[in-house]
Amino acid sequence: EIFSNFQTVQKQNFIEEFKKLCPTINKEIIVDGKKGIFEDIDNAGRMILKTEKGREVIMAGDVQF
Repeated sequence: EIFSNFQTVQKQNFIEEFKKLCPTINKEIIVDGKKGIFEDIDNAGRMILKTEKGREVIMAGDVQF
């Protein structure tokens, strides 16, 4: 039942709902040794990390918070 409901959710709605529930969004985290603020999730589901050098798009990595 969960899987069938998941398939019917539009991607953008899923991303928006995930951001509402995500405890680390807008908080400082470390991804593969890069420290920054977990700023957003783009339409492809990638993390946007705001670092001292600017914004970076993170597709996958080990996250520490």
